[in-house]
Amino acid sequence: MEIEYQGINAEIVVPRHSPKRTLIMSAYQELEAKLDSLIELCLQLKRENQSLRARESSLAGERGKLLEQNEMARQKIETMINRLRNLNAE
Repeated sequence: MEIEYQGINAEIVVPRHSPKRTLIMSAYQELEAKLDSLIELCLQLKRENQSLRARESSLAGERGKLLEQNEMARQKIETMINRLRNLNAE
């Protein structure tokens, strides 16, 4: 009995009408279904990971801009406070 899965060949010698053959084929089909599920899960996780990395990059850029704006606002407020202090001192 020859088994092929995604280009991988294996040959198992079992009589054609044996209960072992049925068990082996059943186990093979179950394994094949599990492998297909794992492959799909890996692809799904890969897509999700790519999406999360893109989102992380976007958020990091946004954070940088917000930090810069925050620093500019802090400097402006500090300048205004110093002006007010100077006006009160006069």
